[in-house]
Amino acid sequence: MSVLTVFDVRGIQEFIFRTNKIKEIIGASEIIKNILRKCFEEACEYVFGKNNSEKMDFDWENKSEEFDFEGKKYLQVEIIYEGGGNLYAAFKSEDEYKRVYRRMNEIILEKTYSLSVSSAFVKCEENYKDDIDKLMSKLNEAKQKNPPLTLPRGIAVTKRDSISGLPIVSRNIYKSDINDNDLNSTEANLKLKTYIKYKEDSNKYDDFNYMLNLDEMVTDKGTESLLAIVHIDGNNMAYAINQSMADETEYKKAVPKIRKLSQIITNSFTIEAYNVMPEALEKAICTNNDWKKLDINKNCDRPKLPMRPIICAGDDITFICNARIAIPLTRLYLEKIVQCGKNQKNNSESDNLDNNAKSTENDDLQFSACAGIAFIHSHFPFNLAYKIAEECCSNAKAEAKSKASDITRGFIDYHFCFSGVTEDLENMRKNQYVNDDGYSLLRRPWQVTGKEIDPLKDIRMLEEFAEYFSTGKTPKEESNNSENKVSNKNCETSKETDINDSAEKSDDSSKKKQLKAWPSTRVAEFRNQYFSSYDDLQDTIKQFESRGYSLPEYQKYLNRDIFEESDEKVKNKAFYNDGNSFKAIYYDSLEISDIYCNLEDFALEFINNKLNAQLDEQKKKEMKN
Repeated sequence: MSVLTVFDVRGIQEFIFRTNKIKEIIGASEIIKNILRKCFEEACEYVFGKNNSEKMDFDWENKSEEFDFEGKKYLQVEIIYEGGGNLYAAFKSEDEYKRVYRRMNEIILEKTYSLSVSSAFVKCEENYKDDIDKLMSKLNEAKQKNPPLTLPRGIAVTKRDSISGLPIVSRNIYKSDINDNDLNSTEANLKLKTYIKYKEDSNKYDDFNYMLNLDEMVTDKGTESLLAIVHIDGNNMAYAINQSMADETEYKKAVPKIRKLSQIITNSFTIEAYNVMPEALEKAICTNNDWKKLDINKNCDRPKLPMRPIICAGDDITFICNARIAIPLTRLYLEKIVQCGKNQKNNSESDNLDNNAKSTENDDLQFSACAGIAFIHSHFPFNLAYKIAEECCSNAKAEAKSKASDITRGFIDYHFCFSGVTEDLENMRKNQYVNDDGYSLLRRPWQVTGKEIDPLKDIRMLEEFAEYFSTGKTPKEESNNSENKVSNKNCETSKETDINDSAEKSDDSSKKKQLKAWPSTRVAEFRNQYFSSYDDLQDTIKQFESRGYSLPEYQKYLNRDIFEESDEKVKNKAFYNDGNSFKAIYYDSLEISDIYCNLEDFALEFINNKLNAQLDEQKKKEMKN
């Protein structure tokens, strides 16, 4: 009897971020690309013989016909599909499966030194759904019984890597610009070897021209060396797949359907939605032809982008970028992935699936995602930053799930990692982001997508206020912001009229009184005063207003019955009551105002800073000569 099997690589995130060297991170990222598929195919070729191709079928992506593994006499193994970090395959023999599994672990150890493969199998019965459920249960049991590999830490006389703790085995044995005096572990050597191969022809591997050096990626080395690690994860994808496959019990129909679903998810999350970010960034940079004058772009047909993908696997995305563009890029991704779901729902193409199955599939595949961002200095430990980004993402997902009826809700949460991380995110925020009166200073996570946008969580408010404090620009007119304006279906016409009248009065008053731009010192003072008591903050706001520094208008985002100063739901124009407690209106925007930038303004600033740095470097060389 045939067996249904599943394979899962464990410890990928730890493998990538167990270093602070970007070259090793890039090498690790390249190693883990399709590693499960590569190791599986190599192991099968070892067991069945490389020349016996008729016994192995790995080309699952290009099959739409009914699944008939048992009817293929000579076929011994066939990949069913790959998705969600797992690879599923059918074997004719349990013994051959075990040989392949054993060889896979050997291969992955040779390639990575520290990763391992977990696996499970069940006898194939007639019901595909029941077999998959039993298989995943057995995989979870296998993971619990077999913990991840414990790596050797050396002995008392062995020198260790300061970050990973792994024993040093050699000096740097690879060419290029890597420091020859570096002392490396076996794992580091494997990553660096892959990095060298990647660097020699990165155009062969990437669709975009990404920067290799973190010092190139920052806005201004020595002045603002801030980066962001962004972790994005899809919402309820396992549930959506289970719902789509709920009625499929026969292998011959279930396998083609799950293959199509897996490809749709992978293409939507890792290609269509992801590519929106580098495309928008490249477009912004190319509007200024001075990008061609930068030394880093010599002999380049396309500008190097201050971002780099690290993990792109299914609905799991992680990338590093300049801190200033982390929120705009992430917002683009979350908006695009919802659109991808709508496109799939409206797609009428048929892949030999019957009408009922096709309709169910389209109804359930409504995509959305949440994101966590860790803002860091370029030399902050990446493993800790990734952990914070993951926690931020989990926090955003918890907020998205709070309204289960809308599965298109997507949120962004973020955290600034400017000091040591000694506790989890929840406790850090309880200890660091509460003022003297006990009010929370945070409103994050912020909502990007959803059928209805919570006006108190709308990311447009965060970005507009941040730009206001950063550039001194007054908030956009409502008439010019109709596409981004929050819609509230429950709002009565009279209330909308009140808001519009208020906006017009605000416009008239702004014409009579010229608003001052907020200098960075005032912004920092306002941000710091949020930690003080209610009375101290009130005095500070009065001082600002007396000197012409007005606060950005919030009324256009909110209903008067939700947000009314006269009934104490708003305190001193700086806190609001969400029904449970008072929370800060402006603190989140103040905290990111130093780094927030739209893509067009960022491109201009980034290029100018790099050109100035080049000129300074040339002057230094001339003085030495």
